[in-house]
Amino acid sequence: MICSGYTQAFGIACAAAFVAVSAQVWAANEVSEFQLTTEGHRPQAITPGPDGNLWVTEVIKHTILKVTPAGQITEYPIPGTGVGVIQGIAAGSDGNIWFTSREENSIRRLSPEGKFNGEFKIPSQATDGNGMVKGCWPRVIIAGPDGNLYFAEMAASKIGRITMKGEIAEYPIPTKDSKPYGLTVGADKNIWFAESGGNKIGKLDIKTGKVDEFPIPTADSFTRELSSGADGNIWFAENKGNKVGKLDIKTGKIDEYPIPTAGSQPVGVGAGPDGNIWVCLFKVGKVARVTPKGEITEIALSAADTQPFCISGGPDGNVWVALQKNRVARINVGGKASASAEGARSKGVEKDERK
Repeated sequence: MICSGYTQAFGIACAAAFVAVSAQVWAANEVSEFQLTTEGHRPQAITPGPDGNLWVTEVIKHTILKVTPAGQITEYPIPGTGVGVIQGIAAGSDGNIWFTSREENSIRRLSPEGKFNGEFKIPSQATDGNGMVKGCWPRVIIAGPDGNLYFAEMAASKIGRITMKGEIAEYPIPTKDSKPYGLTVGADKNIWFAESGGNKIGKLDIKTGKVDEFPIPTADSFTRELSSGADGNIWFAENKGNKVGKLDIKTGKIDEYPIPTAGSQPVGVGAGPDGNIWVCLFKVGKVARVTPKGEITEIALSAADTQPFCISGGPDGNVWVALQKNRVARINVGGKASASAEGARSKGVEKDERK
């Protein structure tokens, strides 16, 4: 399901040979997994693009992936000698795809046609003494309500803002070594973020630059990703706490819901088109559907070692997951899509046992 060749200079990939069957409405929670034909990839972040496709970062081979709603995958290798770990990705209001580049300490830009057309250096350097990178370690990036993009500077304890012209502003977080990771836009049109080191949920007022923080009840929860739900609350995953948390943005009150499977190490969180919150259970090869009441249902993927990392609602009305075991998965939640003859499928919690 991947192209057979590409032009290195611009990372423009050719279309893959692809077999599709007619569009259909799937059974609820049916899962299709789409394997990359070349080995060794680790898909990580995933976001819907302005072109009706999904866009995915890949952290090992320095590649951006485009995934159609039918599961056809195209690779765009990132040019440059200093490219390292690529993590966050988001669609900008300018119609381009923007992503974070850790070793380059940059935000980079890609057109939907596959042309890399901008790199913007982040001013800050690491302040947490992590010993891994000298730069600010940009992680998740999201589109803000004001037409700009916002990103987390994990090693500098700041939230960054970048305009479509590449102009960058930075907002310090009061807690030292807070290690911000995930971000989301709240119903209040502010930026909410997870402090993986500070064990707090933070809020950046985009009009004033003021940052407020809300302590998470569970100690050392290692909260990484979060999302604004259809209910107007902020939902987050406690990686070490093995819980899903909910923060009421009006009162600051936090409720926590234990995940049934122990040691699941939840990471990615996304709002589904079905009004529920979806969570990646990284360690056990499952995703969890969380209702606004906090009711959790687990759905197994094809194997326990698929390593679901990030999750997002797709333009086709379904839920999409980046699996670090060289795959991208689609979960039917009522949307329509073209099913691929090459997609490994499983219904509900039934695993696909094909080798």
